[in-house]
Amino acid sequence: MTKPMDLTDFSDHLDRLGADLRQWPDAAQQAARILLGESSEFSEPGRLEQQAAAELLDRARRFERLFDTLPSAPATAELRGRILGELPIDRWRTLSEWFHAALWRPVAAAAMPLILGFAIGFFQQPPNGQIDEQNLADELSSLAFTDSFEDLPDDY
Repeated sequence: MTKPMDLTDFSDHLDRLGADLRQWPDAAQQAARILLGESSEFSEPGRLEQQAAAELLDRARRFERLFDTLPSAPATAELRGRILGELPIDRWRTLSEWFHAALWRPVAAAAMPLILGFAIGFFQQPPNGQIDEQNLADELSSLAFTDSFEDLPDDY
């Protein structure tokens, strides 16, 4: 069961969320409807509180309608410049942060297979523990992507 909202919270919600109760969170909306006397879920608030809440809601709705009647005007270049001029911008830091965020992930993703392949190749032992000519030829053919070494000298 929800208890009614008090007038201070109701006024605060009107200021922050507007006069359209449907846009409020469910719990706040339900508590406001109890305060306004639109729901009798818990205990009805006093008649004076209902009247005060209804007047606040009516005033907020009239205020919003007043804003709806005003013509909209785009911000001038001067206003935009003043607003953006107030923002503290360190262009080098912003560029550096963007570059770091945009660069390190793809570089790390590309480097991982290379690092893994190097580690596997470096720590892999030959089958018999000795490096002989056949193992060396097999390793070179794997690295060169070929099976033949016709042009290699015999004393490699």
